[in-house]
Amino acid sequence: MRLGKTHVSLLVVVLAVSSVYASASTPVKVMTYNVDEGTDFATIIAVLTSSNPTAAQFQQAVLATENEVITSNPLGRAALIAGEIAAANPDFVGLQEAAHWTFGDTQIDLLQLILAYLPNYTAVVTVPEFQINIPGLVGFMDREAILVRTDEPSVLQIVRTGQGHYAVQIPLPALPPYLAASSITRGWGYVDARMNGTPFRFITTHLEDGTNSTSPLFAYVQALQEIQLVYSPALTILPVIIGGDFNTVANEPSNPTFATYSFMLGNGFRDAWRTVNPSLPGLTCCEELLTDPSFDLTQRLDQIFMRNHVTPTGAQVVGDQLDVDANTWPSDHAAVVAVGAVSRIF
Repeated sequence: MRLGKTHVSLLVVVLAVSSVYASASTPVKVMTYNVDEGTDFATIIAVLTSSNPTAAQFQQAVLATENEVITSNPLGRAALIAGEIAAANPDFVGLQEAAHWTFGDTQIDLLQLILAYLPNYTAVVTVPEFQINIPGLVGFMDREAILVRTDEPSVLQIVRTGQGHYAVQIPLPALPPYLAASSITRGWGYVDARMNGTPFRFITTHLEDGTNSTSPLFAYVQALQEIQLVYSPALTILPVIIGGDFNTVANEPSNPTFATYSFMLGNGFRDAWRTVNPSLPGLTCCEELLTDPSFDLTQRLDQIFMRNHVTPTGAQVVGDQLDVDANTWPSDHAAVVAVGAVSRIF
């Protein structure tokens, strides 16, 4: 069929408009931050894995854990974490280990402590994960959360939210009379949003600790969780940004978890840090003693990935220094902040 002048002119206009929309992009700034639940449960685990643990030993272990959490200074650290978020001013924040603790009449809600210092942010997704509940003794809920800026409602709109848990998790045996059989529940949360009319999806997650040398099962479970992440919440035509504690050592190719990290790259995701700062280490983990000024971070476990018409244009690590005035690190992890240029595809 021959095209007349009118058809040719119309085609030129359509192609021009399509080109403008394909090339137009909106900057979106995101942050991922593991805010540290305050303990690694080492005292409780030691008792529960010993031969014939007694109720008195278990109660003492709980009291030691409570002291560890309180000594970690959650209120002071919340102020420092909020300060890092406010200074970076991201549009979205993915938090991991935003824990809620109950010790008798004492409650410590790290998420609410952080939000109290952030009047321009709200939690739009809260994902309950691993839990312990022993009435009268201890209550614990690990959580992930997504915070969103609220000071520019005409610019940033939330379209929908979602969350889920990974199908494969590390099983935990029953340890009567203290704990029923359970698992280390891990999952993800996401937000579909529009920034200046440009649609995209932001996901946060916390994968299993594949660096755990107790058993090769940890690395295997982590890999299966990441496959589900890529082929479930991240399987979308929308531009997608994922920020989280992936527990993959991205700076050590010899580490078993590097294969899991490489799986993201092999499925079309771009590592924002490596793209923007290819010659810098970007280390984020792990500060074991929060008051140790000399400790050096050694691993890059926290990452931000982008796919589907998102181009990384900036990336930085924050919260990687001990606060001299408070004499503490904000968390045992540093945070990663990244900017992606999101193309408007429709």
